[in-house]
Amino acid sequence: LIELEDGRWYMVALGIRGDENRGSNMGRETFLLPVQWEREPFDWKENKYEWPVIAPESGRVERFNPLVFQGTSQKRNDTFIDFFDKPELGLAWNFRRVPLEEAYLLDAKNGKLTLHTLKETIQERGRASLMGFRQTESDFEYQVKMQFDPAKEGSEAGALIIQKDNNYISYTLIKRNNKIYLQLKLVSTESGTAILKEMALDKKFEDITFKITSSDHQYHYAYSLNGRRFESFYSSTADLVLSKKYTGANLGIYASGNGKNTREKAVFDWVMYKGYEKF
Repeated sequence: LIELEDGRWYMVALGIRGDENRGSNMGRETFLLPVQWEREPFDWKENKYEWPVIAPESGRVERFNPLVFQGTSQKRNDTFIDFFDKPELGLAWNFRRVPLEEAYLLDAKNGKLTLHTLKETIQERGRASLMGFRQTESDFEYQVKMQFDPAKEGSEAGALIIQKDNNYISYTLIKRNNKIYLQLKLVSTESGTAILKEMALDKKFEDITFKITSSDHQYHYAYSLNGRRFESFYSSTADLVLSKKYTGANLGIYASGNGKNTREKAVFDWVMYKGYEKF
């Protein structure tokens, strides 16, 4: 509990949003709640204590509250763009544990980031060629531009939404049976591994842009080859990677040889993310 100089009281609390099936993709967040002290109304009690009443106007944690300090404004930035043209990765980027040696290479001069398809895959307490940044809103648009022309079987790379090692969505290109497939895969604690959709890409292309949009409680997956218009690929519910207790989802990029150290290169030009505040 915090008392301000003007006598107002607030409580700092941890909680989650209830945007998707009363759950959240953002994990546990910090909330600031107004507090009003009220004396017990019971006539039969000799000593009537004062108790803090949280959010007295509605009795609930509201999505929006007036700012605590008058004359101030809340500075929000729900956009993340990286053209990989800086000498070091920005602090928004996260890795699943300590990064593997030779997993990635940043080429700031040419504005490229390369992930190598090492043998490691996403697994419990494991490491892989994987990096991401925090999802900040339930509704968003995420795009990734990549060049990837694998020659070896099992080589895979693309975009990712990951909540935990056993709960993620991969949206990737994968080499199998001498063909390149566009593959959407869900790994969850409830149903294990499921290929939601895959399609062979017969036409030659230099680059692919993955796009994942979250709106109206749905994920929409699309792709563009060689910078042409986006083609719709699949739609699903937006509750596939909900937070389990504390941690939230990351949006990211991923590459793997799926058990083989194929060491092929997935070259990323940029990632773009825009979160949309719910009202």
